[in-house]
Amino acid sequence: MDWGFGNPNKTAVFIACIMLAVWLVACLWRRGFWLALPVSIGLGYCLVNTYSRGGLLALLAGVAILLLWAPRPWPRARAMAAVAAIWIVALFIIHAKAETRYGQGLFSDDQSIDSRLVVWRHFPEMLAAAPWGWGWGRGGDAYTQWYQPANQSINYLNLLNSHFTWMAEGGWLFSFFYMAGWFAIIQLCWPEREGAMRGVPLAVWTAFGIGAFFSQVEDSIWLWLVPLLFLACAVGARMRRSRWPAWRSLGWGGCVSASVVLMLIGFGRATATLPIEAENQVITIGHGRNQSLIYIDREVMGKLYGHTLRKYWLESGEKLSEQAYVITETPQFPPPTDVSQMIVCGKMAQRVQIPARFQPSQLILINPDCFPGELKWDASVTKARVYFGEYAQGASRSSWETCPGARYLVIDGAGDFVPAWPRAIWKPAGT
Repeated sequence: MDWGFGNPNKTAVFIACIMLAVWLVACLWRRGFWLALPVSIGLGYCLVNTYSRGGLLALLAGVAILLLWAPRPWPRARAMAAVAAIWIVALFIIHAKAETRYGQGLFSDDQSIDSRLVVWRHFPEMLAAAPWGWGWGRGGDAYTQWYQPANQSINYLNLLNSHFTWMAEGGWLFSFFYMAGWFAIIQLCWPEREGAMRGVPLAVWTAFGIGAFFSQVEDSIWLWLVPLLFLACAVGARMRRSRWPAWRSLGWGGCVSASVVLMLIGFGRATATLPIEAENQVITIGHGRNQSLIYIDREVMGKLYGHTLRKYWLESGEKLSEQAYVITETPQFPPPTDVSQMIVCGKMAQRVQIPARFQPSQLILINPDCFPGELKWDASVTKARVYFGEYAQGASRSSWETCPGARYLVIDGAGDFVPAWPRAIWKPAGT
């Protein structure tokens, strides 16, 4: 069951927020309990059929908030009805055989949980490596390229966690304001003794935050509707009473946010397995004096080009303390003057503008989508090697084969896509 969201985890978090939101009726109306209870049971059936563990945990956290601020004493009839509702939902779980899904990871290994733990472990490294962020929508790809274990080859769209994804993509300053914003929301939604809404706004935001921790759900605007509505209600109630959180508490929230971000950055730098820095969609790896500039074309190097490069380093024993790699997919990036080797492939060979004063000592082209006359270099200074896959269909191939200023080589078994491109150009075998 996904209600059109295309992702059962998003659906489950949305249902959990609604299940908690309906209890506002019980807070505002004397007989609202008997309306909210059956509605919650029906929504519970829908939640069970998403089979989402994150959604269930989000609901339980929200229910704990509601129970904590529920009026005392509890009438016997309502307590018995609530217990009966819990048993009905438990029967839904048994009928849907969802207990097997919920028990995975607790009593047996679960790939979903294992994957999350592996990804989350590298989040501090990703945050530390990119002060200005990896770029919106690029967090999952950055992990796939530069942090995914070499024995895995999965394309991740995000970090399987809304908070981690946004913080890694936004950078240090955004992370501070993001965490401070969550602290401010908790303080604004914190229940007041005389408040009619009691703990409902806080319960909704707690469920939303917990659900966002286990999946990327914050990218859907629909999931923000219920939490933002209740935040507006909480702010409106405080405006009517002129009761606002103390400045001291807001200051403490900012201090805690800054401390957490600094701790994550420090931990990421201390545990980093790769000397990497990211800025303006340019990746610099290593600290050596010899620099290689690589312009990436995914049609030639593949979607996992970074993963392929790291696997090559691991197998070849490359020492990144002696060599530095500057990697970009931005053709407008100007080459640094101290680059000794420049690697350009595919369409990048036509899009990259090489300054006339810039002459690397070595130029490597892989399946270049341009003719020799379109690429100007001083053959007496720059040694050019041109690689074409054995089955590549480039129109300029014959022109490069007869070009006097470049060494022409063929990569056996490759076509327009060169799967093992690092080994082909640095330790060629059968070329």
